Amino acid sequence: MPTLDDRINAKQVPADVLFFAGLILEYRQKTGMTQHEFADHSGINRVTIGQIESGSYRSAIKADLMARIAEAVDVPMEIRIGGKKLKVR
Repeated sequence: MPTLDDRINAKQVPADVLFFAGLILEYRQKTGMTQHEFADHSGINRVTIGQIESGSYRSAIKADLMARIAEAVDVPMEIRIGGKKLKVR
């Protein structure tokens, strides 16, 4: 099975997945949380967390999931969709 680095090098990981994978991994390392603990903390399914971190998440990350991740890792974020702004934090 290809590693995340292999997928990145082959440009098979969408930029949004790569960005949020980095946010989650950095936050979990900083706090010492397991994927299961982060899932409980964020309200996001543990399997989804694992897929994002490994680069195997198959679709673009939707705005609501982006907002939940940003809130969980305590990163302010503004998402623009169709001229509307969604501010997190």
